Amino acid sequence: MSVYIKQTFPLGRFHATRWAENPPADPFGEWPPSPWRLLRALAAAWFNSGHTDGISGDTVKSVLTKLASSPPDFHLPESARRSGPLKFYQPKGKHAPALNKQDTTLVEDHFIALPPDEPVWWIWNLPKDTPLLPEEITALRKLCLRINYFGRAESICHLELTETLPNGIKANATVQLSRAAGSRPVLCSNASTFQPEHLLETTENMLTKRRSKLPEGAEWRFYKLEHQFPPSPPKSARKKYSYPKGIHHLQFALGGRVWPTEKFIVSIAERFRGSVLRQYAIIVTGNRDARFEPGFLSKEQWSENLSGKHYNGTLCTGHEHAFYLPWLDEGNITRLIIWSYNALTSDEIEACIRVEKIYWGDGRYPLRVIPLPVKTPLLECMNRKTQSMTWVARTPFVPPRFFLRRNGQMKPGQSPSDQLKSLLPIEMQPLIVGVEGLDPKGDGMNGKHPINWVGVDGSESSGDQGAQNYKPCRFGSIRVHAKETAPDNRRAFYPVILRFSKPVTLPIPAYGHSSHFGLGLFVPTDAAPGPGANKGAQPEGGEK
Repeated sequence: MSVYIKQTFPLGRFHATRWAENPPADPFGEWPPSPWRLLRALAAAWFNSGHTDGISGDTVKSVLTKLASSPPDFHLPESARRSGPLKFYQPKGKHAPALNKQDTTLVEDHFIALPPDEPVWWIWNLPKDTPLLPEEITALRKLCLRINYFGRAESICHLELTETLPNGIKANATVQLSRAAGSRPVLCSNASTFQPEHLLETTENMLTKRRSKLPEGAEWRFYKLEHQFPPSPPKSARKKYSYPKGIHHLQFALGGRVWPTEKFIVSIAERFRGSVLRQYAIIVTGNRDARFEPGFLSKEQWSENLSGKHYNGTLCTGHEHAFYLPWLDEGNITRLIIWSYNALTSDEIEACIRVEKIYWGDGRYPLRVIPLPVKTPLLECMNRKTQSMTWVARTPFVPPRFFLRRNGQMKPGQSPSDQLKSLLPIEMQPLIVGVEGLDPKGDGMNGKHPINWVGVDGSESSGDQGAQNYKPCRFGSIRVHAKETAPDNRRAFYPVILRFSKPVTLPIPAYGHSSHFGLGLFVPTDAAPGPGANKGAQPEGGEK
């Protein structure tokens, strides 16, 4: 025998908290509604005075016992969602003289929001040997009509016993034999121990005498919902923009409560790149859970320009992929520039623009990323068409290879100066007339504060807060090979000055270790400074 109860909430809210749960601490909320709550409501309705409809106590006990013999299935509105909390300050009854008012306490009201015209259907499939008798059906119908709220008093509801289900209505929340992924705990009756008197047990008896948090005759059962709860919020499709072709650089202004200093150059660049790659994977696949990995992207969708890696994982050579260059203004990172030898595609540009925040340091003060118009002129000192006889490293230069032997002697042809010269085009090397600031016996940072490099940073942060895998960065920490931890062999030099016999143009903006993440950025000294240029970057005695 099947029993169907139609329950509607005219105000569109179901205010209730799971049994023995503090509302702010309840991660689930009571959904589906608890069958134990309904049994208690039916029992309380029988005690409601003012009704002379002749329902006997024995009939009510029989109805409750038969309904408690098996947990019901539900048809739940798929648009229902957990809402709130609504927060109220209620008086505690104690006067606070210092505040000249009643002392108050914060109360949170969590509830399920659902459409008033979409009912909750309770569906019982009772055993054939224990069907409801005609007088029991009549009693159940009358008890349902007596119930005018369900849960807390503000949960106005209507209950109605029906003979059939409307067309298209079927159970979409069913009880499971055991707990499974995605199931929801609901307090139900224990068919083997339930007695109608258990519904009237006092809290004092439950907590002090039985020392239990569950009522006698009740147990937790787990329901599996066929639809997602809560439902995913509707997301408007992003507008597809068209960008002009031939774009080789993008600029972003950075804002926030705290600006990162120069020691976070590599960290900022790495995490921005990670966020860009994730957004690119989402764009080309249409999957919001996609990652920039071969498992999500095909070889045709892969971007060597943004990642600096081939599809098989090997590193790109030739420095034709993108540079992520944080820009310093008076020692703070206030701008970020993407510079690419190859033109950026529309999807690559869109991925860069979609990044909204960069979580750096311990993540407490994220940077807001604001794209500047594509037509924004590039800083003149960053323009690769600018020629100069003197180029200065605006950020620390780190030689890409070890330059000392184990005995402390210099490797032939591997001095920091030789390595920097070898990074330049062959036709430009004879024009070098001087390299300053690369003395391996010096203090590295011009006698101020030498950078001490650390080993591999185990985090692979995408820069997204949701990943929650960012780590605090110590001064000057960059990602290097695990064996490259010797402080003498892995050193930063700053400032570094390159002098040429005639004006030249450097083909790429940065050189050395982590050059694609902002280190070793060279700018001309005799070019007119652009907006945000750091005057403090000019070395003492350098050309203006």
